[in-house]
Amino acid sequence: MRSIIGNLTVEDLIINRDALTNEIRTSSADEMSKLGLNVDSLQIQEIEDATGYITNLGRPHAAAVAALARIAEAQRDQEANAAEQEAVVAQQLAERWPEIVEAGAKAFGNVDHMVVLNGAQGVEEMLAKALTLGGAGPGLAKALLNGETPSKTTESEIIPEAPELRE
Repeated sequence: MRSIIGNLTVEDLIINRDALTNEIRTSSADEMSKLGLNVDSLQIQEIEDATGYITNLGRPHAAAVAALARIAEAQRDQEANAAEQEAVVAQQLAERWPEIVEAGAKAFGNVDHMVVLNGAQGVEEMLAKALTLGGAGPGLAKALLNGETPSKTTESEIIPEAPELRE
């Protein structure tokens, strides 16, 4: 056993305990059988050193695992916080939805006559364009959520380059 251990590094002793155990069993089997002994199993319970070398070998790995755990925890915290920039905003939008729709509808207050193509889909597209082109989309929502009064929007600001939406 001493001759086998003497030919290995400390890292090999720690990492490959099963290989070490098998090598000791096979190497010592002849000598033990001459004495009338049969080794069924051999377990190395502990490898220790007085200088702390073995303990220090594990520190980089332990530090890496701890760092990964901190990173994962920070990412989960960020995701939770974002789920909470979103639930609050969604709740506020839901509470103020009538005001948002009213402000979007005001964009059409000065339009005398409008021809919409494609039926319901055309109306949907026109409203979407009006809200985004007129700045009534995210800007309007933010203004309303911040308690600001949205600025008036003229027809030319709403539909600057959309001749199919006006006559």
